[in-house]
Amino acid sequence: MQKIHIIMTKKTKRIILWCVGIYFGICLVYAVYSFVTEPDTSEVAATKSVASEKVNPEDDAALMRCKNLYSKLMSFKDNPSFHAYGFGEGGDFHGWYMAAHNFTKEDDIHLMQTYGVVSGDLLMLAEEYINSKGKETEYSKGKRLEFENAFSGQTLE
Repeated sequence: MQKIHIIMTKKTKRIILWCVGIYFGICLVYAVYSFVTEPDTSEVAATKSVASEKVNPEDDAALMRCKNLYSKLMSFKDNPSFHAYGFGEGGDFHGWYMAAHNFTKEDDIHLMQTYGVVSGDLLMLAEEYINSKGKETEYSKGKRLEFENAFSGQTLE
């Protein structure tokens, strides 16, 4: 087997070092720019705080549909068939998947503004359970807490 030798002249080395320097310079400028233009997240955090007032969740049709789908997800999240086939068309869980997709844009806007959850969160939670074979992860624990707060009637300020 033949070895390939790369001969680097002084000019080649200078060009490579110049390119590396330019790259690091651009990275530094981008980092400074990102830091300076980073949005103030204190307002976002303030809007996500839970209000002390509770609403009656049974009066909210979109939330009740969401709760029903959540309950069904919790009942099949540990099912080996769910882990193996997911939401495949013709499968046992495809109907759930289609029902989770049937929320309107207005439903999701209402759920997000009022409770801080959307129907897509259910789908992401389901995908997480497929990937983890039904085991709880940091993501699933956080999402479950968000849903449970919503279902208990806690609203966002």
